[in-house]
Amino acid sequence: MNLDDFKPQWQQRQRDLDDRIDHVVKRVRSRMSNFNSTIWRRDMLETIVAIGMIGWFGYDLFFAQNWLATSGNVVGILACILIVAVLQWAREKGKVARTDLPVEDYCAAELERVDRQIWLLRNVHWWYLGPLSLSIALAFASMAEFFLDLVVVSFVFLIFVVPLFAFIYWLNQLAVRKQLMPLRRELTDAMDADVQIVDAETA
Repeated sequence: MNLDDFKPQWQQRQRDLDDRIDHVVKRVRSRMSNFNSTIWRRDMLETIVAIGMIGWFGYDLFFAQNWLATSGNVVGILACILIVAVLQWAREKGKVARTDLPVEDYCAAELERVDRQIWLLRNVHWWYLGPLSLSIALAFASMAEFFLDLVVVSFVFLIFVVPLFAFIYWLNQLAVRKQLMPLRRELTDAMDADVQIVDAETA
């Protein structure tokens, strides 16, 4: 038995690896295309809503009845500016990778973008929910002129606002587990498959 006897087996193995990497790469690029569209739509919608809320807080600022209402509106404006700034930062730092890059470089660039979105959603409580909840809490407190009213508005805040924001936080963590983490695994699988191809070619 000589090396030529192994040639058909090696060629078949090479074809199998090529088919595998082609399938993985096509699937990953399709998923990343959908991912890009989803992120773009989300960022545009969040930006439009934030700008609208800045206008609303700014308008309400002129009619604030006390310092708590003024503080709530100022915090609301700053919170919306922070939201837009964070989303813009994530987009600037996460440019879409060119499809003509080598597979490993393409996947590495896209993996960095996915990781940044994972970080955003996992930390949504401090750059999104936290500042907005503080603004709403100040607005609720500004409506309380007596202790009993403060108790009532605090109860309403705890019953309605806190569960709503907790639900939004849960939805973001669910998106990480059900959408972003599987996408991350697909990118790492594509990178691993590409490494196997390179190893097979150099063997």
